Amino acid sequence: MSISWRDLIRSNKRILATQETQVQAIRGGRHDPLTGLVSRRLLNEATARRFFAGEGMALVLAQLSDFGAFRAAQGDSVADDVLKTAAHRLRTTVNCDPEHISRLDGDTFAILTTGSQVDVVESVARAVTCCLAEPFPAAGQLFEIAVTCGIAIAPDHANNTDNLARAAQTALEQAKTARETAWRFYDSGLEATRVATTELKNEFAAALAAGDIVPYYQPVVDLRTGKTVKLEVLARWQHRTHGIIAPNIFIPMAESLCLTGAVTTAMLEKVSRDAVSLPNDVVFGLNASPDQLRDIIALLTDPGTRPRGSLSPERLEVELTERALNEDIDVVREVMRSLQAVGTRVVLDDFGFGASNLYHLCELPFDGIKSFKGLAMGMLGDMRAVACFAAMVELGHTLGMEIVATGIEDVTTLEQLMGLGCLYGQGYLFSRPIPACDLAESFERSEAKRLAMAG
Repeated sequence: MSISWRDLIRSNKRILATQETQVQAIRGGRHDPLTGLVSRRLLNEATARRFFAGEGMALVLAQLSDFGAFRAAQGDSVADDVLKTAAHRLRTTVNCDPEHISRLDGDTFAILTTGSQVDVVESVARAVTCCLAEPFPAAGQLFEIAVTCGIAIAPDHANNTDNLARAAQTALEQAKTARETAWRFYDSGLEATRVATTELKNEFAAALAAGDIVPYYQPVVDLRTGKTVKLEVLARWQHRTHGIIAPNIFIPMAESLCLTGAVTTAMLEKVSRDAVSLPNDVVFGLNASPDQLRDIIALLTDPGTRPRGSLSPERLEVELTERALNEDIDVVREVMRSLQAVGTRVVLDDFGFGASNLYHLCELPFDGIKSFKGLAMGMLGDMRAVACFAAMVELGHTLGMEIVATGIEDVTTLEQLMGLGCLYGQGYLFSRPIPACDLAESFERSEAKRLAMAG
């Protein structure tokens, strides 16, 4: 079948008209130029129309986890390909009007449902999380990126567009903090939590300057002798009204305020002072985020900034977190070698969970491994878990790495670990994290136990 010049011209005109319409829509702020999804403005207009008509709905916010770090590590081209794939999956998978799916900013998508029943909304949330949980192909690789959702329902949770968006954002922030499920519905108590968190954030800088961020210590013991050989350093905020505040609450505040370096300095200075009264062979393990790694190197290598006291680089052990391993692996390798050059050991933390996998053991020069605490805690009555731990111990020994088992809470688990050849352990069976004022008593107990076992 031949095509006439007239038909071809008409076809080209239609294509050009369609492209021009798309360009005008993007220029008019109606669609996202990268993904083609509707803009926030159009989504807000659709939401307002449903409120005006008195129709029920729900707003689902879906955020790709740590996408800023992913973009920094993989580059803009790969990150943009992931976002375009995510948008395509949402359009083609989620049972929702495509005009009700929007990209709000770099890593967050919004989906407006046409029903407000919980089961209907949950089915949408489930579809969103499932389609975004699949690995993303880009640049010849597959990337797995976690997704978290916050959900608000109208009119139950809000009576206008702005309040619905605010409620969904509150639910999203709470879901990210809890890490219990892939999505969370708005709760009136969540707003109070958000306000309280904001108030704490406003107090954080003053608390840091006042010395209220202090180290707590959890012993790592030699399982053969009961002797304490290391102390894991855990930051705590001694709030003058609310008591002890855990790091999962205030470390994100420090990161947003660009104060992680100041936290690292304060912690190392306090640890250095506490080390004066402890045996010289005790090592201190410090869990490090990406932002803290270079701060630690600077503090250890610059004589002008090195903490005063008895903490030499050889007495420090840096535990690399999962987030640190999401960085460019060549950068991580360079930082590790800089630490090891001054005598500081580097261990892989939470092995057996998340991104802490065999690939990192092959690619990075770790001195040791700390197991994910759930591995030891799951060994009772589970021979598969025992076999997995045995394989990990054998692997560590083959690579010449020291193995520390965490999560030891009972004697039976301790005996199993010793039977597998694990030499070092940490957990509530030995001690919970304790303040510096309790260290002397802890070491006395440790020494008494060591003597009893030796006798």
